[in-house]
Amino acid sequence: RAQTSSRASESLYFINADAWIDYTIRFQNTGTYPAEFVVITDTIAPELDMLSFEQGVASHPFTVSFKPGRVIEWRFDNIQLPDSTTDEPGSHGLVRFRMKPVQPLIAGTVIANVANIYFDYNEPVITEPSVLVAEFSTGVGEHAKDRMSCHPIPATDQLNVVLPNWMGGARL
Repeated sequence: RAQTSSRASESLYFINADAWIDYTIRFQNTGTYPAEFVVITDTIAPELDMLSFEQGVASHPFTVSFKPGRVIEWRFDNIQLPDSTTDEPGSHGLVRFRMKPVQPLIAGTVIANVANIYFDYNEPVITEPSVLVAEFSTGVGEHAKDRMSCHPIPATDQLNVVLPNWMGGARL
C-alpha cells in the first residue's frame, strides 16, 4: 500500500503538496505450518529516488539489503511466523519504508510498486500493484466533515479546534 505525505488522495501524488511516498508491505502466513523465514523483494520503479530510501518500522527483526536492478530485499530470518489456522493474530507481519520521486516529476507520471513475499522455499506471493499518478493540486477542496480542524493558523492568543461529528461535533 502506498500513501503520500499529504494524505490528500489514495491514487494521486500531488507534485506541489507531497514530498514522500510511504509504503507498507503486509504479509500473512496462510499456510498450515509456521514459516521459518520470510523474504520480501521489491523492485523499485525508476520514478523513485533510491538515495531517498528511509527504512520504517517492521513487525519482526529483519535485515535489509540492496540488490542489483533496483531491488530491495528484507529478510526475516528465524521469524517462526505461525500459520493462520494455529494463531491468526500472530500470523501477520509488515515492513514500512518511504521514498521520494525523482525530480523533476512530470504531471501524468505513473508510479507503480509490487512486492514479492516468499515464505520459506515456496513460490512468491505477489502483492496487488500500488499505483499513484503525479498531478498538480488544483486548490483546496471541500473540507471533509469527519476531520478535526484548527484555525487560525498561525495563532497568537487563541486557537479554535473543531472536532468532527463522530466526536460529538464539539468546539474547544
